[in-house]
This record gives sequence, C-alpha cells and structure tokens, in this order.
Amino acid sequence: MRYAMMLSLLSVFFVTACQTSKSEMYTGTAGDAFEERRVVSNLKVLPVKLPKQIHGKYDQADLERFYRDWPMAGARLVADGVFEETAEEVRAMATLERPSTGYVFELEIEYLDLGDPDSRASSILHNKKQGWSHVLAKGRLINAETGDLVVELQFEQSSGGIAKPAFENDMANLGEELGRWLNDHR
Repeated sequence: MRYAMMLSLLSVFFVTACQTSKSEMYTGTAGDAFEERRVVSNLKVLPVKLPKQIHGKYDQADLERFYRDWPMAGARLVADGVFEETAEEVRAMATLERPSTGYVFELEIEYLDLGDPDSRASSILHNKKQGWSHVLAKGRLINAETGDLVVELQFEQSSGGIAKPAFENDMANLGEELGRWLNDHR
C-alpha cells in the first residue's frame, strides 16, 4: 500500500515537473527563397542572440554566466530539437561560424523572462503558471550560399517544470517546433 502511494506521488511529480506551453500556431513571413523550404536537409544553427535585458529571478553571477554560455547552449538545444523532430531528416548542428553552403538558422530572443524557480516549485502540484519562464523569439531560416531568406518565424515558449532549467527546456521545445514546421512544409 505504501509502495503504491509512493509510485503514485512520483508519477504525479514527474508529469507536473515538465509542464510547458508552446506557440499555438506558427506565425511567420515567407522570404524570397520560400520554395526552398522543401529541400532543407542540412541546417546550421548560429549562437542564439540574447536580449539586452533578461527578466526573472537570478543574481549577477548567473547573469554573467547566461551571456557567456547560453548563446551556444541554446544553438545546440535548438539543433538537437530539429534533428529529433524531423526523425534525423534534417541534419542540424550548432556552429559558431556562418556556413557558406546549406541553410542557416538565426534565433534572436526578443523577450526572455526566466520566471521564479522558487515560485514554480511551490506551485508544482497546481496548474498555475506562476513563476513560469516566458520566451518571445524571432527565427530566420536563410540559404547560406545566396543569403536569401526562406522564412522568418515567431516563437513563444513557456516552461513551468523544475526537472530541467527553463531556458534549456524552452530552447529544446523551440527546436522541436522548428522541426515540426519543417516537417509540415515539405
């Protein structure tokens, strides 16, 4: 009896520990090279551009680390999300340098609120979005060789879990969302 109750509580914890909210609809603008979206199979993700101001609960040492580590960490997470969501049909990887062939994805975060991890932890058993992260971003898919814009997409992500840092969760979800867009537009 006690064992069953523990398993039940653990399952509730793991289900609620990973709550996220994703963009409800892809919004974007087609570029001159929009027809090329069907042939994207090699994608390089550039370091994520962070906004000048990051909102949420953190200290100065954290902020310095965010600006140092997150641009490439975000690019890796986005690339991994695309690769997994497209069932490996799009070979996506993070890169520091802009490639001269294939396709490149640039992500600029326009608004970033990390939320409050303490508030998220205190409301984990409730379905409140109190303390959740919030990301508004613009992504551009570009033909690396010609520089032509394929598409510009708007993303909105939110995370309420405590199992993994909100930024990591949001970037992974954003990559999966880009992968779904690529799948849907082949």
